[in-house]
Amino acid sequence: LPKTTPIGNGEVAHISGLGTSLYSNMCENAPNLTTLTVPDNYSSISISWMDMGKVSCYHMLNSSPVWAAESLWDSITIYVPNYEAYQNYSKEEKWKNADFELESGEFPVTEIEVGTPGEFAQQIVESDEYDWDNILRLKVTGELNAGDLLNIKNITYLKEVDLSGATFDELPERFLENSCVKKVTLPDFVTKVPADAFQFCYKLSEVNLNNVKYVDPNAFEGCYNLDLSEYIPNFISIGTIAFAGTATAEAIFSEELKEIPYEAFRDCHSLKKVLIPESVTRLGSRAFSGCSSLEEVDIKEGLTEMECGVFASCPSLNELSLPSTLQRFYLSYYDNNFTTAIKTIKCKASVPPIADDYLVNGLDLNNVILYVPSFAIEAYRNAPGWTRFYIMKNLQEPVSKIVVNRPTVMNLQSDDAFALESNPLLLLEYDRNTGSVGQLEAKGDGTLSASNFELIQEMGSRDYWNDHRVSLVNDAENMRANEVRNTITFEKDRWHFISFPYDVNVADIQALDNADFIVRYYDSESRAAGNTGNWKNVAADGTLKAYQGYILQTSNYNDAVIKFPAIDNTNKNNIFAHEAVSVPLNEYQISADGFAHNYSWNLIGNPYPCYYDMSILDDASKKLPIVIWRGDDYQGYRPIDDDVVLRPNESFFMQRPTSGEITAIEFV
Repeated sequence: LPKTTPIGNGEVAHISGLGTSLYSNMCENAPNLTTLTVPDNYSSISISWMDMGKVSCYHMLNSSPVWAAESLWDSITIYVPNYEAYQNYSKEEKWKNADFELESGEFPVTEIEVGTPGEFAQQIVESDEYDWDNILRLKVTGELNAGDLLNIKNITYLKEVDLSGATFDELPERFLENSCVKKVTLPDFVTKVPADAFQFCYKLSEVNLNNVKYVDPNAFEGCYNLDLSEYIPNFISIGTIAFAGTATAEAIFSEELKEIPYEAFRDCHSLKKVLIPESVTRLGSRAFSGCSSLEEVDIKEGLTEMECGVFASCPSLNELSLPSTLQRFYLSYYDNNFTTAIKTIKCKASVPPIADDYLVNGLDLNNVILYVPSFAIEAYRNAPGWTRFYIMKNLQEPVSKIVVNRPTVMNLQSDDAFALESNPLLLLEYDRNTGSVGQLEAKGDGTLSASNFELIQEMGSRDYWNDHRVSLVNDAENMRANEVRNTITFEKDRWHFISFPYDVNVADIQALDNADFIVRYYDSESRAAGNTGNWKNVAADGTLKAYQGYILQTSNYNDAVIKFPAIDNTNKNNIFAHEAVSVPLNEYQISADGFAHNYSWNLIGNPYPCYYDMSILDDASKKLPIVIWRGDDYQGYRPIDDDVVLRPNESFFMQRPTSGEITAIEFV
């Protein structure tokens, strides 16, 4: 500001004050002005601080305080010439609450060595050198307890805290909340920042978190001047609202982090880039909402769940890519899920993630394009929430992994070749976390050549709650895989009747965690001869034949997980059968005086990897009696009279007629 102003005839008038008693708005025509320098000849400031627009910083060149019409508050920064000038200003009632800084020199450091834990406050009260109002920079040494640490924030005008030479168990909750501190130096042994520790320390701009791994809820909420970009990669646990409102510019997360919770980075207006690693499986509601500068979001494969409003009110975010592992949205009527700025959404999930109509809240549907795998467009068009999108197009990106853990349709077309040319992994699984079971209906004349087709499921006794079998109903003409494998969790200490549509070398069967198991076949020829004890162990170098039945039992502390890889032969791709399958019924002759009920019993299996209604067998086959093991005993049926549905990979007994008219079962 000027010291003088021309008044005409070469004369000047000396200016002695700022503003008038009328408190006129000096900054009405200077909306971007932030700083004023007040000359040393000014003796009064007759302004309303509140009416000064964006001006929040004043350089006072006078070492003695000038008269002020209104008291200052701590959001106004006042620069004074030196520490002596600060002492003068801080004694004046209307100036003392300002945030003071020095034009030259530094504020002195007050060092306090605590001799006995709990005596920090007592040493201040009993000291003749300092009190709660004149400590600006504090260095504490010695052994502290929680009370000592909490009392630090009672120092009225504290700017800096150095605890590097102190020892204590851990920082307490609400450690420095709502304080005016600007810089904090912590000991290197601190690994956790507790809840509310620095909440609303709005002037805090520097804190060392070199070895911190855990950040609890609200720990840095409202630290508007604090950029934690360099420390974010170190945190393996983040609490709700932990960094809301901070000046963090970049968030590249640790590969040990599992979740980014509720409002963790809400209203971080400086945040421009976010990188979410494979380890993160869940994004909490409004985790990045209100991040007005956010431009780039990179979500790696691994994310499975997104809650409502994760990227709401992010006006700089134009494109969002969602990984193939995404399974579910948790949405709310009250929240916009996305920002209206988004013009492109790429969802790589082969199965539409679970959603509802609130999915599109906040989107301008006339101007947003949803890109999904081409073979899944039909599924997305009919899926709740996703069906609300107006414009849906093929995602022109190779698909490396297709995960099916709930019911869906895959419509393979010839123009899918680009997306599937990399021979993706096809995974059909039961998801224990959500309880959903993979059920895939495949159709179309396109080609899917998978690198590996794996079915992950649980087998319990028939009609039991712990039986969760995946299914593939295939009407596609060109599906195959280089490798095929079933990974099955078996209920322990029970006999399970199993079968596969492909051949398995017993030596290749892998039981996880060294679980013990035994596989047996039924010696039908021995039964026909009238013998008992007809269950025989399959040899260690034997083979489980396609469509044949076996029994298996495990013995372990817990249910056992066992892998059954297919032999690489022509039977391997039987699992993709989309036409009728004929399973032979072998003849086992009885002796002349033998009993007819021992004749030609065959233990065979469901040839399809899906549930099969036996009523659709050919007319001759469904008249034959079958016997199914129900977990505790056998039950006989005739498909022509009884409702019988075979489970995937289930084996059963069927007797070949003595007439010889039927030599095979025709599964249509």
